[in-house]
Amino acid sequence: MSVETSDYSIDLTQPCVDDPSKYIAQSRFVKKISMDILCQILQQYLNFGSISQLSCSEKLGVARFDFMDKTIILYKSGKIDVRRTSGVEDARNTMKNVEDMISGSFSDTFSD
Repeated sequence: MSVETSDYSIDLTQPCVDDPSKYIAQSRFVKKISMDILCQILQQYLNFGSISQLSCSEKLGVARFDFMDKTIILYKSGKIDVRRTSGVEDARNTMKNVEDMISGSFSDTFSD
C-alpha cells in the first residue's frame, strides 16, 4: 500500500515478523545522506541515550538504530525504513523526528 502524504510518500510493506500488528514503512528523504557526518551525529545521540543499538557503516552506506520503539535503517541514497510502525501517520511522525535529528548530514551529492 502506497500513501502520499504532504511530506513523504510512504509505502507500508508486510507486517513485522515479531509483531503482525506493526508494519515496515519505506520512504525517501529528498536529499542524499553524507554517511561520515551521519555516523558522527548518531554516535552523539547514542551517547546521550536518545537512540540505542547503533550500527553505522560509512563504507556500506547504511546506518541502523533503535529509536522510539522502532528500528530505523538509513541509506546514503536518502532511503529510510521504519520497522515496527503502527501505520502511515506513525511512520510520518517518526520520519519527521529522524529528519530533525540528522538534518546536518543531508547533502546534494556524495562520493561513492
